[in-house]
Amino acid sequence: MDQHSTVALEGVSLVYESPGDEAGGIVTFTALDEVDIIFQSGSIHVLLGENGAGKSTLVHILSGLLAPTRGRLSLNGEPLYLKGPKDALRRGIAMVHQRPLLCDELSALDNTLLSASGFLLQRKTATEQVRRINAEWGSELNLSVKAKNLSPSDRLKTALFGALLQDPAFLILDEPTAVLSPADRTSFMEAVQKEAARGRGIILITHHLEEAVRWADRITVLKKGRVKLTENKVFNQEAILAVMRAEIATEGNQGLWTDTPEEKSASGAPCTFAVKDLCAVDGNRPPLVNFSLTAHKGGITGIFGYPGSPLGTLEDALCGMISLTSGTVTVHGSCGRIELTRHTLTPRALRACSVAMVPSNRAFRGSNPVLTIQDILRATDTEYGTPSTKEGIPAQIHRLAGTLSGGQLQRLIVAKELSSKPHIIILCEPEWGLDMQSTYLLRRRLIQEAEQGATIIILTDTPETMTIPHFYTKTVYLEGELR
Repeated sequence: MDQHSTVALEGVSLVYESPGDEAGGIVTFTALDEVDIIFQSGSIHVLLGENGAGKSTLVHILSGLLAPTRGRLSLNGEPLYLKGPKDALRRGIAMVHQRPLLCDELSALDNTLLSASGFLLQRKTATEQVRRINAEWGSELNLSVKAKNLSPSDRLKTALFGALLQDPAFLILDEPTAVLSPADRTSFMEAVQKEAARGRGIILITHHLEEAVRWADRITVLKKGRVKLTENKVFNQEAILAVMRAEIATEGNQGLWTDTPEEKSASGAPCTFAVKDLCAVDGNRPPLVNFSLTAHKGGITGIFGYPGSPLGTLEDALCGMISLTSGTVTVHGSCGRIELTRHTLTPRALRACSVAMVPSNRAFRGSNPVLTIQDILRATDTEYGTPSTKEGIPAQIHRLAGTLSGGQLQRLIVAKELSSKPHIIILCEPEWGLDMQSTYLLRRRLIQEAEQGATIIILTDTPETMTIPHFYTKTVYLEGELR
C-alpha cells in the first residue's frame, strides 16, 4: 500500500446513449459532466448527493467498471488507463459494493481468497491474513459458512476482507453502513478510520449527512453529474444541506423536511390479508415456523427482522417464491376472499387478487440490468408512462435498467407496482438506496395509499424505518419466532 498516493479525475464525463424510439432514434443522458476531483491516501473522502447525482458512476469509473466518455484519470500525476476492475485492483484501487455478488456455493473464506493471486499455492498464508483482518475489524464473520447463507452485512464483510487482502492504496465503499445494525456502524466506521490512519485512501458513498460529518476528512457533494461543493474539516452542515436541498425548494416542496404526518389508525377496519401458521424452509436460511399475521385495510404493518431472523424466508413465502411447508395466506382483494395454500400460493395468484410486490432484490428480481425501462413497466401490463414525467427520473423508456442508479431503479419499481392501484402492497426493504427526498416522498406516498384504503405490509431489517413517528399502525418483530 502506497501511503502517499493521489488519484484524480480531470474533466471526466460519461454520456449514455440509448434508443429513443422504435424507429431507432438515439437519445443521450449525461451521468457525469466535467468532473474534477482528487482523492488522497490517508483520508476519508465522502461523496454525498441525491439518487442519480453521479456518485456510483464516478466510483465505477475509478474502479474500472465503466470507461469515461471523455476526460482523464491519473494516479500520482501519471495517466491512468483502466481496462476493468482487475486492472484497477492491480493499480491499487479496490471497490466493495453494498450488496456484492459472491460465489454462493463457496465459503466466506474461499470468496475472500478468489481474487488473491496464486491463493491455491499460498492458501495457508492467505487464510491467516483473512483471519487477522477479521479480528482487526472486530468482526464475528464465520468464514466457514457458504456465501448463500450469509446475511447482507456478512456478505459485505466478505467482499471487504477480500479487498483488504489485496492491500489497496484506495478502498471504495458504497453505502456500507446501510446493511449494518446501529450497534455495528460505529465499530465499523472506527475500523475504517484506522485504515485511513494507516495510510489507506477511503472513498465512501453515503446518504447520511451526520455520518459524513462525523467521519469524513473531506466531503464532496454531487448534483446532476456535477461537483457542487467540496469541503474539508470543519464542515458547514447548513451549506452542505442547502446544496442537497436546492432542487427540492424549487419544486415548491419547502415543507418537505419538516412535515410530520398525522397519526392514523386502522382500528375497526376489515382484515384484508391474513397469514396463519405459515411454515417454510429455504435452503440453509433460517426457517419460518408458525408465523401468523393479520393486516387491515387502511393500515401500514411493519415487520422488522433482527439479524439471524427468517425475514428473507418470510419475504419469499409471502410473495409465493418458495413452496410452503404448511399454513395458509388469505387475501381479501379484487378476487373476493381467496385462501392460498402451499399448492396455490404463487406470484400469479397474488397478482390476480390485486397484490403488488416490491422485492428486496431490485436488480435481478424487481428488474434486470439488460431490460429497458419499458420492458420493466410492461412486465405487469402497467400503463405507467415515462418515468421522467412521473418520478423525475431523467431517462427515456428505452434506456437500460442497468444504467440507472440504485435509488432511481428502486423508485421506478415502487412506482410501477403502485401505479395499478393495488388493494394490498407488500414492500421488502423499500427504502434501501433512497436519498432523503426520495425516502420522505415514499413514506408520504404510502400514507396516502393507506388513506385511500390500501393494505400495506413492509418487511425490513433496518431499525430506523421502524421508528418513524405516526407511520405504522402495527409492528411485528422477528427473532426466529414471532413475539
